[in-house]
Amino acid sequence: MRSGEFSVCQFFTDDNYEYVRMFVTAEEAMKAAHFYTHNVAAKMGIVERVIITDGGDSTVFEWKKGEGIVWPEDIKAFNDSALVKDQRRDAEGRKDESEKLSEQERGETKT
Repeated sequence: MRSGEFSVCQFFTDDNYEYVRMFVTAEEAMKAAHFYTHNVAAKMGIVERVIITDGGDSTVFEWKKGEGIVWPEDIKAFNDSALVKDQRRDAEGRKDESEKLSEQERGETKT
């Protein structure tokens, strides 16, 4: 595979899609896929799916909302454990923020 043969596409909940990178290196495609699976739109649930295709239009990477990385299969097992850790960290972060807000409302602040 020559460099510059990968494209990244994101799919939205309204059935539209957008190619966010075309004819880039594998490294650039992976960086873009990471960005588009972790940005605000993905966290809000607006992005349903992100794929990377190669020069032959074969899907070489796929991420789905609520499932994480689903292709290639060998990465999926790793992703499943990472997804659980991310969800736990997000929940703990929300708890911390909620506690901070409650303290501020009561006029308490930790230093």
